[in-house]
Amino acid sequence: MRSKVGEPGSVRLSLRSATARTKKDLDVPKDKTAVFAEDQDRVVFEVPIIDDLLVETEEQFMASLKLDDRADVISSKRKKINIVDNDTFTTYKLSVDSEDVDEGG
Repeated sequence: MRSKVGEPGSVRLSLRSATARTKKDLDVPKDKTAVFAEDQDRVVFEVPIIDDLLVETEEQFMASLKLDDRADVISSKRKKINIVDNDTFTTYKLSVDSEDVDEGG
């Protein structure tokens, strides 16, 4: 994130679920405000993605940034963040040693 104001300040992250669910797919950061100094031109927000074993389609959440104490919105549009699933289907192969079965067992 690069500040257009050229002075120290803080920026607030706003998240909204699209198809991703909080506490199931992503963990919303507790502190969604970052402070930057006059000579600093970027801040990083980490949004942990929760891994599971479910095979799912791509999921999304929306993010936007706002300068605190100002009306300025750094990004007036919400940006769609895609979560790409890393799980795959497991296939099993069944093999039969004999086609004969005893009636008693």
